[in-house]
Amino acid sequence: MPGGRGGGAANQARAWAIGLNFVYGVIGFSLIGWAVQRWIWPSAAPWPLLVGLFLGLIGGGFRFIKDAMSIGRR
Repeated sequence: MPGGRGGGAANQARAWAIGLNFVYGVIGFSLIGWAVQRWIWPSAAPWPLLVGLFLGLIGGGFRFIKDAMSIGRR
C-alpha cells in the first residue's frame, strides 16, 4: 500500500456508518414518541416525545459504543 495507509476509505466509511446509525436511532425513536404523543396519548405531552428521545439516545449510544469497539478490534 502506498504510504502505509491501507483501508483508509473503508475505515472512513465504517465510521460514517456508525455515526449515522446513532443519528437515525435517535431520530427514529423520537418520531415514534412524537407519533404516540400526537395520535395515541395527547394528554401526556411532552412525555412520550421525551421518552422516545431518551430511548433513542440510550439505544443509539450503546450501538455506537459496540460498533466503535468492534472497529478497534480489527
